[in-house]
Amino acid sequence: MLAYIEVGVAVLCFLLLLPCVYVVFTTSFLHINCKIILGTSALAQEVMLASQISMFSYDIYIGNVMPESEDPDKPFLLVHEASYIYTTFLSLMIVVERYIATYNPARYETLTFNYPWIIITGLTGMLLSSLASYSIHIYYMYGLMIPVMLLTELLICMLSIVLLFYCKRQLRNLPYDSRRLRAKYQLAEVFSFTRAILPAILISSFLKLLALVPPTIWRAGIIDFPTNQVLFFPMHACTCVIMKCFLIFKHKGMLRTLLIVLPGLGNRISISTSPVQSVANKAEETDAYFGYMASAWK
Repeated sequence: MLAYIEVGVAVLCFLLLLPCVYVVFTTSFLHINCKIILGTSALAQEVMLASQISMFSYDIYIGNVMPESEDPDKPFLLVHEASYIYTTFLSLMIVVERYIATYNPARYETLTFNYPWIIITGLTGMLLSSLASYSIHIYYMYGLMIPVMLLTELLICMLSIVLLFYCKRQLRNLPYDSRRLRAKYQLAEVFSFTRAILPAILISSFLKLLALVPPTIWRAGIIDFPTNQVLFFPMHACTCVIMKCFLIFKHKGMLRTLLIVLPGLGNRISISTSPVQSVANKAEETDAYFGYMASAWK
């Protein structure tokens, strides 16, 4: 019975996350670099959920509905753990990218997709995540990796809080020159995104902290392996959906995109901002913004 509940939760979360993935990749209210990192994180979460679905389905098929150890499921667990760690790494990269955008906002606003940086960091994260997952499930290095994950989540939370105040200070100290409008536009985007993602990161970190409790007390011999399984995996699955949904509903730009994808929600959700003209991409949106500003100054 527990295996059926686990696979049901994983399938439900997988389906609920699909519109979130679409919104992240199609919204025109984020810089392309941030959009790609955030979208990759959403895809990694879908891979993690797919590994859960595959593992539970496999266990049901072979009759291993109350597994006593992780040995039969190690291929699935390796993918699951690597995907989970990769999403944490990408959360850190999102915060770093937002710091870069805030440091020189006028210049960053004009930049396009940074292929070298995104590709190098993405591949580095995959390598580190795979090595960490291998260490956990092949060499059973739980005692080392659990504190590392906890410290990483704490670091992401602290950096996000500092970023919020740093962005406010940059907005106050903008120089009055020809680049001020572009800088202010970029800082407004960073501030809006940071204010939206900070609660999502805090909630995600708290849920991930809770999800680390079952394997910790399992390794300590307090609970058995099936109990660890039924607590650990649904918590991870729900964390994926809660974080992305909370971010989208707190970010007005992404919420507009979601209402286009799921128009039925428009009758239940109101956005407390005036309607804006729809644009095809970020470049067109920026041009329209400055066009409106120029007209207002004439």
